[in-house]
Amino acid sequence: MGAGHVNPTRAADPGLVYDLGVTDYAGYICWLLGDRGLTTIVRNKSLTCAKLPKVRDVELNYPTITVPLKPSAFMVNRTVTNVGPSSSTYIAKLDMPKSLTVRVTPDKLVFSKAGEKKTFSVEVSGKGVHGQKHVEGSLSWVSTRHVVRSVIIAVPNLPESPPSQES
Repeated sequence: MGAGHVNPTRAADPGLVYDLGVTDYAGYICWLLGDRGLTTIVRNKSLTCAKLPKVRDVELNYPTITVPLKPSAFMVNRTVTNVGPSSSTYIAKLDMPKSLTVRVTPDKLVFSKAGEKKTFSVEVSGKGVHGQKHVEGSLSWVSTRHVVRSVIIAVPNLPESPPSQES
């Protein structure tokens, strides 16, 4: 799909953000590459995977939601932070192909202050998806002032564990 045309004014006032910190990324590196990968990337030998939670790719609090493409339901959680007006309400709007069933819970996020965080779940299942390479749609959180869009991608054979690592 691509990123489209950049609008700096809208980028400076996104409404909601998906927070990710160093610990999240380091935990993902641990899940994916282990201690050796963490040391290579972070270049800090005092930081070890034993001190960090393992964070699978589907668990990263990314705006893009990637899930396995399969008939049974798969659920992920995301957390957004309100960086817009203190009193804001967002309604979930889905734009999905018919081959995917998606449920967002809750489907309404009500914020009473700036900096407030809300967590929601996205449950995805596919029907008649055997043989497809991937299926793509989107979730938009819509307020009176903002539209915060997240791509949802369902991919066949998404690994449950990271690729094998050489010692």
